[in-house]
Amino acid sequence: CQFIEHQRGAVAQILGAAQQLDVSSSRFMVKQADARQWLQSPQGPFDLAFVDPPFDHADWSQLLAALTPSLSPGAKIYVESPHPSAWNWPSGYSLLKQSRVGEAVLHLLGWAGQA
Repeated sequence: CQFIEHQRGAVAQILGAAQQLDVSSSRFMVKQADARQWLQSPQGPFDLAFVDPPFDHADWSQLLAALTPSLSPGAKIYVESPHPSAWNWPSGYSLLKQSRVGEAVLHLLGWAGQA
């Protein structure tokens, strides 16, 4: 399990939660980094990805395109956004489920494994 988090405070919270849950550091990694830069070198492959960018993030499709080379075929991607119309899903992605919690719209996407 890998966590890529830009904000230092959130990194500390993730590490604290892992310690409280007694999760072995050999089972997870937390890196403070900008996910877009981190994804410039293919990672993974990942079967599951959680994407929670700042709500004022404007380039949703570019973020998914950067993630795509790191996904395994059939991967699931959980995405939070401010509203449903914020997304134009790139080729190869399909919307499996969508719901709303407060101001956040939650999307569960599937990746077919090819564009």
